[in-house]
This record gives sequence, C-alpha cells and structure tokens, in this order.
Amino acid sequence: MRKTLLAALLLLSFSATPALAKSKVDVIVAEAMKAHGIPGLSLSVAMPGGRVIDRSYGSADLERKVPVKADSVFAIGSLSKTFTAVAVLMLQEQGKLSTADKLSKYFPDYPRGDEITLKDLLQHTSGIKEILTVEPFQSRQDKDWTPEELVAMLKPLPLDFDPGTKAQYSNSGFILLGLVVEKASGQPFADFLAQRIAAPLGLAHTVMGSNSRLVPGRVLGYAASSGTVVNAETASFSAPFASGGVLSTTSDVAKLAKVLRGEALLSPKSVSEMTAPTVLKDGSVFLTPGPGLRYTFGYGLESFKGDEGFKPGKTGGISGFNAFFLYDKKDDILVALTANLDGSLGDLVVCAARILELLEAR
Repeated sequence: MRKTLLAALLLLSFSATPALAKSKVDVIVAEAMKAHGIPGLSLSVAMPGGRVIDRSYGSADLERKVPVKADSVFAIGSLSKTFTAVAVLMLQEQGKLSTADKLSKYFPDYPRGDEITLKDLLQHTSGIKEILTVEPFQSRQDKDWTPEELVAMLKPLPLDFDPGTKAQYSNSGFILLGLVVEKASGQPFADFLAQRIAAPLGLAHTVMGSNSRLVPGRVLGYAASSGTVVNAETASFSAPFASGGVLSTTSDVAKLAKVLRGEALLSPKSVSEMTAPTVLKDGSVFLTPGPGLRYTFGYGLESFKGDEGFKPGKTGGISGFNAFFLYDKKDDILVALTANLDGSLGDLVVCAARILELLEAR
C-alpha cells in the first residue's frame, strides 16, 4: 500500500452505506484469509445514524463444517479490558470508587499497595509483574485458576518499576480491577457485565468465558503449524477473568461506539478520562518506542497516534483467537474484527486498513 498502515487506519472518511462495495470488501477479506489460512473471520462497522456493515466469512468449526454467522461468538481476549474499564468508570460516576483510590483500599495487605492507584492499573503504570510470566500460571494456562489464586501468585513478587514512572502492558492489573469491581459493586464481575453493561447496550452475545458452560454459537479456535491449520492449544477461558475472559461478537463490540460517544453508560467527562493518553510522573506522555505505529494507553485501550491526535482502539488475543477494534471520533466510526486463528492480529489490522482505504476512496 502506498499509504502507511497508520495513515490507512487513522485517516477515515466514511460516506459509505451498508451496501457499499460489498464484492470489494469480500475480496479483501478473502485475500487475507487465503494468504494466512484464517479459518473464520467476522467484521462489523458501526457508522453515524445507526448504519452498520456486518460480514461473516469462513468456518466457525472446521470439523463439523459450521460457517461463521453474524451471531457467532468469538473469544475476544484483551478487548475484555475495555469492558472492565467501563465498569470501573461507571462505579466512579456512582461514587462507589475513584480511579485515584489506592490499591490498598481494596487489598490492604498488597505490598506497596499504598503507592499504586486504580488509574495505574487501568493505564499499565503499576509496575506489577505480568501474570503470563509468573509460575505456575505460565505453565498451566489450561487450568481454571481463580482470580484470587492469581493475585496470591503476584503478591510476593517485587514490582518491575516504581508506580507511575513507566508503562508496561500488564494483564495482572485488570485481574485486580475485576476484583475491585466486585468489591465496589457487591456483584460478581460476570453479573455486572451481564446486567449493567451488556443488557443496557443490547449486547445479546457478550458473556464471560468458560470451558465447561455451553455457549450458543461458540466458535472454535485454531493455530497454524507447518503450513497447516490445527486445533489451538487448550487454554482456560475463565482464568483470564476481567483481563481477557470475555466472549462476544463483532456486532456487539461495535456497539461500544455508543459508549465512546458518551451516549450510553458513561458521561462525556468519563469518556474523556478513559481516552486520555497516559502521562507519567515526570510529566511526559507515554508512547511506545520506535518507528511505525505508536500508541499510548487509555483505560483498557491502546490509543494510536496520528497527525490529528490519538484514536482509541484495542487489540486482543487468546489461544486460537485474535480481535481488534478502532474508533474514529471525528467521523464517529468503529470497526471491529475477530478471527479464529492464533497470530492473526496483524492480518486483522491490515485487512481493516485496506477496507478503510476502500471506503475512504468513495
């Protein structure tokens, strides 16, 4: 592409209708799926005026030859963090917590908990070690660990850095935040998600994950091995909890546009707080280093830097699945994609970029 990936993602100008260039969109997706062996993919684009583009491609279950449908439910991995951040801000608006609260308020015996704020957890500036690197969780990601068990693994470990001085992606912080939501709301996190977020937004297929519970329309996850597609390694879909344990559809994820507009669940003030870039203790704005696509952290977001500021989005991945969404506030467009193949995140981003270029060109 002549445009950089960043430009393709961020320079959005949608005058499209849902029927726009259907065959061309299908060709773009088919090329990506064929090139990298993606079994199934789902795409939704939410636009102003309630207009929506929904597309479903490929297989949700290769062995049983079940196609992906509009209501096919994918594991969305770390897109779960966006829902957790929304829950925290909802409780803040109700006066039940503050993002300035210290972790020690909810976990009195957590080492250095009086130095770590909920905002640090939301923006990955806590210094708490990444749970994916901690044993025994690292070697047993197929086990249905409870969030309390994971916190017990983290507590004895020294911080990687002093809170607020750096930013380093941490699933650990959102496991703690899920428990904070439970303590502040008096509800299990799964119930809060179902009753306080999914129901008001009309998210008919968004639930907490489980390996044992039956989930209608659940998609199976795959991995690539020596040029062939194989079943993904078994992983617990409950252990990631509020950090990565949500199952959903792209049409449900696309409804987050209502939240990011300040139309539902959160006030415009809370949305501004959620989408603001991470500012470290030295006053500098955190940005990922190096050339190419750079981003800062919002609350449960990665906000991508462009010439016109930051565009909030989120990447997600869990065994057998990847997911991605990006919101353009200027044009009020949210695009969401999911795929049931390990390592397909780059394909989703590039596929989105090509589709957005196509729509922009009209």
